[in-house]
Amino acid sequence: MNETNEILRRVPRHSINITDEIITNACRRDGRHCMIVNAIKEQITGATVVVVDRNTVRFSIPEKGLRFVYPTPPLAKDALARFDAGITVDPFIVRLINGRATSMARHVKETDATGAVKTRKKLRHNLGAQTMRVTKTSSGAIETEIVGGQVTPVQKPKDPSHSSIRTFGERRWTQGWVHESELQASPPAKPTLP
Repeated sequence: MNETNEILRRVPRHSINITDEIITNACRRDGRHCMIVNAIKEQITGATVVVVDRNTVRFSIPEKGLRFVYPTPPLAKDALARFDAGITVDPFIVRLINGRATSMARHVKETDATGAVKTRKKLRHNLGAQTMRVTKTSSGAIETEIVGGQVTPVQKPKDPSHSSIRTFGERRWTQGWVHESELQASPPAKPTLP
């Protein structure tokens, strides 16, 4: 069995501990330097190009030639919204499950018949078409793992300087967001009839 098959026998699951120190040193509204990104870089060996937003947690491990994508857990979504809004966040643990693994690509220069040099992407591993494994946990929950296929592309902003700001497009989800603790402090006003 080759190394790729050995690595991908199971898509890894991770428990990421978000500590007070990590929260203190994180940047608000920044998908590349937020508390979860910093914790992943610190706790997952070799993780690079880490991006966290409302929908996904994504990172690469170049030594293995793999890119991993996990859905952002509800607890992490809530913590990110609170953190981005300036509300205090207590330490918590993020469980990354239901992941997807795809091959990273490298740029290869090739010379064609006319002598022109062209660059193309070449996958580091041939993982083939997308395959999914569905398992039922002891608690009755269903977990999935996906290996291979193509990763859904991430929409990029027009200006590269805004690529990590968590207010672009789908990342603008915190606008108008109110945490339930704020709702309890100030109940909504009752409408009055004219």
